[in-house]
Amino acid sequence: MMRNKTPSNSNQASENVMRGMIIRNADISLQVNNINSTMEKITQLAENSGGYVVSSNLTQDNNVTGTTSANISIRVPAQGLNNALSTLKSLATQVVQESVTGEDITQHFVDLQSQLSNLQTAKEQLSKIMANATKTSDVLSVFKQLNEIQGQIDVLQGQIKYYKESVAYSLININLSMNPIIQTTEQKQWKITEAFIDSYHALVDQLRHFTYGLIEFFVYFLPLLLLWAFIFLIVFWIGKKIWGGFNKK
Repeated sequence: MMRNKTPSNSNQASENVMRGMIIRNADISLQVNNINSTMEKITQLAENSGGYVVSSNLTQDNNVTGTTSANISIRVPAQGLNNALSTLKSLATQVVQESVTGEDITQHFVDLQSQLSNLQTAKEQLSKIMANATKTSDVLSVFKQLNEIQGQIDVLQGQIKYYKESVAYSLININLSMNPIIQTTEQKQWKITEAFIDSYHALVDQLRHFTYGLIEFFVYFLPLLLLWAFIFLIVFWIGKKIWGGFNKK
């Protein structure tokens, strides 16, 4: 009787393990009052929970002071996903969007392990054949096959490692945007500053054009005016002399 129960218990344990091969990820969009400080808090959340930051990106709008949007992706232990989402929502003034997905990779994971096992068995057999080979051509042929199998083994081991980590650590993609009320206030403040700066630049431009005009007048037009005035005086003086001569006659 005990022999009949042992395989059953073993199969049940195997099934329980396989049921755990589920990748759970989440996407969430939040509105916050301060994006920079929120990014720091999210980084602390990931590290304190035993996870890490995968990537982060800040986007600034040239027409608005400060950061206006951001994206950050973190990984946290899968068992702490719900707690992490609750903490993230507590940082926001509004949760714009939230979704949690689950992907069962059990069958695919089992297939990968089976392929890996078969390749490792083939590798062992080829290694034995290579050890007993006496011809150089046979050695080279087996060596080539071993390299090909080792390459396939490396790929499968990488995939298995990735899936194990994906199951153990949930990925959370977070989109951050500014609270519209805060952003509108910043825009108004910026418009006032921008208007002052534009007015200052316009005044400087007017003064520059006026200065250029004065320089052009004194360098170009003033000498011409003086020259014409000098010619006029000479003509006037000559005309006066001639007119005075006629009057004497």
